[in-house]
Amino acid sequence: MAKPTKRRIDGEHSRRVTPKGGQDAPTKRPGTDDAAADEAAGRARPLKPGTGASDAKQRSKKVADHSESRRYTPPSHVDMPSPWWVPALMWTFIGGGGLAIILNYAGVLPGTSGGANGWYLIGGLVAILAGIMTATQYR
Repeated sequence: MAKPTKRRIDGEHSRRVTPKGGQDAPTKRPGTDDAAADEAAGRARPLKPGTGASDAKQRSKKVADHSESRRYTPPSHVDMPSPWWVPALMWTFIGGGGLAIILNYAGVLPGTSGGANGWYLIGGLVAILAGIMTATQYR
């Protein structure tokens, strides 16, 4: 049975040479040099993965596929901005921790009349650390 002739399908980025319902491309026969046969027939060789040309072709297909979609995709939860209370909580922790440390050394807090109390210092440092950790969640 004679093989059907291959027809190039119209399209700038199409590599298809037969219609969608057509037969698969012929398999390679052992011992033949495809490069010489392709050059003689005037066909382009497939691009090797990892080369700049194949990467550019893949990127252009991805962009073309993305632009064809008309369906709305809402932003994911990660892309949403933080609520108003995240920076407020951050500055409250940092300010409260700094204020606790300053008031501890000033002797204003209860139990610090004879000198600084270590527990107020630890509490102030923990509050500042909590503010820093809150800041990492701010978008």
